[in-house]
Amino acid sequence: MSQEVVVDASLIIKRVVPERMSDNVKMLLAQWKEAEVALIAPVFFMGEVDSILRQKVVSRKELTLAQAHLCWKQLQEIPVEFVDVVNLRQRIWEISIELQQAHVYDSVYLALAEARECEFWTADERLFNATKKRFPFVRSLINFNP
Repeated sequence: MSQEVVVDASLIIKRVVPERMSDNVKMLLAQWKEAEVALIAPVFFMGEVDSILRQKVVSRKELTLAQAHLCWKQLQEIPVEFVDVVNLRQRIWEISIELQQAHVYDSVYLALAEARECEFWTADERLFNATKKRFPFVRSLINFNP
């Protein structure tokens, strides 16, 4: 395994919000910690996870504000290194065209993992299914077997 992995918001949010497969995320993160694997993500990751928490309060009514605040504090303790991807803009654009994406967010994670030659882990099954054949470094939480 590489010494770093790209993680997306769909994966990390399950570490702090009890959801389906949250226990698997905890085990996966523990394995990475033990193996000294660095977690990396694009800089916008912070806004993405914060937005998910706000949606769970405002739109979905799945969390109270107090619960979301506790989750937000726990997110600060997860050691994710934020990587500038400005130099990957061309590749991000190409991937978004190749995958026929209306939004480029997922392409940023893919381009970062491709450039760093490491795995990209997601809990987004739709994204995994759309990319697994073209990008063999994409891993899904659904396939994680602790």
